[in-house]
Amino acid sequence: MSELKGACIIGQSGGPTSVINASAYGVIRTALDSDCITAVYGAEHGIKGVLADIASCLREQLLNGNKVQLEGLGTFGITLNSQGAESLKTFTADNIKAVNIVFTPGIDFENLISKAEFESVASRAAQAATLKAEKTGKSTVDLEAAKKKPTTNKPEGSGDTKPSDKGDNTQGGGSENGGENAGTDGGGTDAGSDGNMG
Repeated sequence: MSELKGACIIGQSGGPTSVINASAYGVIRTALDSDCITAVYGAEHGIKGVLADIASCLREQLLNGNKVQLEGLGTFGITLNSQGAESLKTFTADNIKAVNIVFTPGIDFENLISKAEFESVASRAAQAATLKAEKTGKSTVDLEAAKKKPTTNKPEGSGDTKPSDKGDNTQGGGSENGGENAGTDGGGTDAGSDGNMG
């Protein structure tokens, strides 16, 4: 196996005590003296600072139309939602209505179902009823009543509050997918060139 070579980033947390300063110095000195370390960087605000810098850089690259690959995590890119125009000449930036972030997971996140473990849990209605019972000092819970209870506080006569046959407390007049316009993207235009962060 070949020796790893690259930059080193150091993130320190805690106050500037003599012990922490001595530890940081030891790590930095060792890194600077190592042939396999090409550069040493300090992370302002530790890991939180690194993540904040990544987010800022990621946003900048995406707005420049680049795809960004974070090794071990996945690839970020953008698509555009646009409103149609009569011709290319009449199409302007005003026709673009949304910029969407698209994330493609890396190989470590593929086929998670083969590694996942599942177990049955109480429904949300049962959990809410149990919590309410505990808060009010009750020792029993009427699960059937909890399943039939509407989840929204609509005034009487304002609409259908009859629970669905599935017992999922779905109110009338709604849509599972968010309404008639849910899922429309108006045309997915992939953004340009590849970039690489990592």
